[in-house]
Parts: sequence; C-alpha cells; structure tokens
Amino acid sequence: KADIITSNPTGLNQVGYTEKEIVGKNFDILVEDRIKPIARRIFNKAASGIAFHERFFNIIQKDGGRVALSISAAPIRSSENETIGVMLISRDITTEIEAFKAKEKIQKEYRRILNNLEDIYYRCNKDGIIEYINPAVEKILGYKSLKFLIGKSLPDILCSNKNLAHDTYKKLFKERYIYNSAFPALKVTGESLYCEENAHLIYDENGEIIGWEGTIRDESRRRAA
Repeated sequence: KADIITSNPTGLNQVGYTEKEIVGKNFDILVEDRIKPIARRIFNKAASGIAFHERFFNIIQKDGGRVALSISAAPIRSSENETIGVMLISRDITTEIEAFKAKEKIQKEYRRILNNLEDIYYRCNKDGIIEYINPAVEKILGYKSLKFLIGKSLPDILCSNKNLAHDTYKKLFKERYIYNSAFPALKVTGESLYCEENAHLIYDENGEIIGWEGTIRDESRRRAA
C-alpha cells in the first residue's frame, strides 16, 4: 500500500511534516504526479524483495516546496522471511545539486571564453593525445572538424618538424613548462606556419603528471614584418 507507518526526525524535517501528520498517509503525497508511476514501480520492486540504491526524487514538502532527495529502499522481512514492508532511507542532496549547477555554469562560461580565444588552446594526456582543442584551430590551421583532432597525437599532427616537436615536449616534461617556444605548425593544406607555444604540465591530486595544456599563437605576420 505504501502507507507511512513511522519516520525519524531527519525524515520529518526533510518533508516538513510532524509524525502525527504523516503517519497513515500514503507515500504518494510526497511525489509529483508526473513521476508517481515511476515511484510506484520502484516501491513495488522493493516490496517484492528487490532493494534499490540512491534514486533521485524531487519530493513535495508540506508547504508545497520541493526538496531533492536521494532515496534508497530495502524490504522489511518477518521472522518467516516474508516481506511485510519497505524501509526508505533518504538523503538531502539539495546542496549537492546547487553546487553541481554552479559548477556547470562556471564550466559553460569557461568553455565560452576558450571558444572565443584567438589563440589555439589545447589539452593533452601525458602521451600527447589531444583531449580538447578550441575552434581557433580552424582559423589558424584550417581544420574544419574539432572531432577529427580529438584522440590524435598533438606533436605528430600539428608540427611539420616532428623531431623538433618531440624535443620540445621532452623539455616540457623536464622543466614543467615551455614559454614562447617557436615551431613550424602544420596547416591542414600541408603548408607550414610560424607559431609560438606556451604550455605547462597538469597534475592530479597525488602530484602525478596526467598531461599538459597550452596555447599556440600564429606569429607568421609579426615575423614577416
């Protein structure tokens, strides 16, 4: 039936009801109409003996507000091992959701800035494989598809002098950064273009090198002048 028979103070605080107000009520009162069929199916599975873990729900509070809860459930069994009810464990994840949205907003702004840079910005793993590169690579080197470059070797695909490229990145791993490093970039047409690069290593939380990131600037006009 999914009638509520008891709740601890934390659960009551999450939904804004007193124990007297909520005991005897059906769990449906806490669920939005559009997801009641889903909630009912999940509850029925738990009632049939199949537990579930960390399912996200927007729960309706007494005052009509909403609270984001992560809910897990397990069947309650009798001494004869018969399912006689369902135990719900809820965790308020409102703060986590808000933090995620804030982070997502920052990431969108960060991507907007990168996408509007005049210089090429890239990020590679420690083997030099491109994980991200911004749209400036189209204007400077003529690549129409960023997807084509993802997964390719940066030293091999963007530099016409392969030996110079590999020596440059050896220096990067030795000194942890390179500054205004000149090299002949390779355009998609096969032409060479004089560029300068700045880059630094990227580390994980344990201090291990996981890759590098940098910028590449077209300096051909300035050099020609």
